[in-house]
Amino acid sequence: MNLVRRGVRLETNCPHCGNEGETQVHLFFKCPYARVFWFGSPLQMDVVSVEGEDFLECWKWLCRKYGLEVEGVQFMRWVVCGLWRIWKCRDQMVFEKTMVEPNVALELLQGHWGELDVLTESIHGLQVVHVRLGVRGLGGHG
Repeated sequence: MNLVRRGVRLETNCPHCGNEGETQVHLFFKCPYARVFWFGSPLQMDVVSVEGEDFLECWKWLCRKYGLEVEGVQFMRWVVCGLWRIWKCRDQMVFEKTMVEPNVALELLQGHWGELDVLTESIHGLQVVHVRLGVRGLGGHG
């Protein structure tokens, strides 16, 4: 880890539950904190069923299970935002010693999702304007 090379001492136990040997799979899917978070999310996902020995295997499992559904892209966007929110809460616990309860983390997730919706609409609006003007790409080089 880059932080270890810099001499930063980190606790290897999960900051939420104290489980020894915090791993990505534990942090994002197996920790009781993550389980409450995902079940309380708009996805209402029971992450006990997520399969994989490492994060990449879990990601592939999620993509196979949900990515091909009609709303798969939307579902996976929620997953990405949820992963990011869990990581931010973990960092807040590790570096600031402040616990963000799952219900608060979910409120922050909802806020982040709203910001993404506004951004997506803005980008879509730019694309429409560029198409109408006969310009290719968002950069206007074309």
